[in-house]
Amino acid sequence: MKGSRMNAAVLDDIGVITNRELPTPDPGPGNVLLQVKAVSICGSDISRYVKGHRTYPMILGHECAGIVTRVGPGVSEALTGEHAALIPLIPCFNCELCEQGLYSACHSYSFLGSRQSGGFAEYVELPETNLMILPPRMSFEAAALIEPSTVARHILALGNFQTGQTAAVLGAGSIGLMLVQWLRILGAGLIVATDINDDNLQIAEQLGAHVTLNPRNVDIRAEVLKLTGEGVDLALEAAGAPQTLAQTI
Repeated sequence: MKGSRMNAAVLDDIGVITNRELPTPDPGPGNVLLQVKAVSICGSDISRYVKGHRTYPMILGHECAGIVTRVGPGVSEALTGEHAALIPLIPCFNCELCEQGLYSACHSYSFLGSRQSGGFAEYVELPETNLMILPPRMSFEAAALIEPSTVARHILALGNFQTGQTAAVLGAGSIGLMLVQWLRILGAGLIVATDINDDNLQIAEQLGAHVTLNPRNVDIRAEVLKLTGEGVDLALEAAGAPQTLAQTI
């Protein structure tokens, strides 16, 4: 394996991604080498491609899963062969914020796929602590979506969602559809999903939304009040648009 080469999709400039042959990483102390089997494209990857990134060259990709093929010094050989998903945030673990468990607020964090090489390659090196070991029966494609699914789950945690409550998901894109699924899994009494795209609404219904509404056709606020009387227990903005933020409030 040492001295071997791998293919990688390298962001070289705004709108420029090059397929390149690069040295396969040799995992350092505390690190492992993950053979990438599936990788998803995040909206932030598209933004970096279209609008530019802070540094070049960069291998993007932080939603991925694969097989541990090598381990660095200090890492148990027992991890070799394990199926794992990648946890992209690499906090320092030493600062005051990290000691409080506020890892995403760490001032000296790194991030796989934006500050160091990510998963748009055949292999990616990452700390052992950034592995999420998977059951072998889980598909790599599903495992690659664990990271964005945790975004949706975190939103519900922040909203203190409780089983039986009602919720409106404004925006049925990737995160919105994951919110619908989490709400279904957690036992929401009513799930309302909104979007301006009828195809998205159809998928939301298939994934568990009880009611789907298109703001181009109906008054969302009026419809939600008609369904609930006083409004939903939790309104979730998942479109990233000023209009949906205002509706959520």
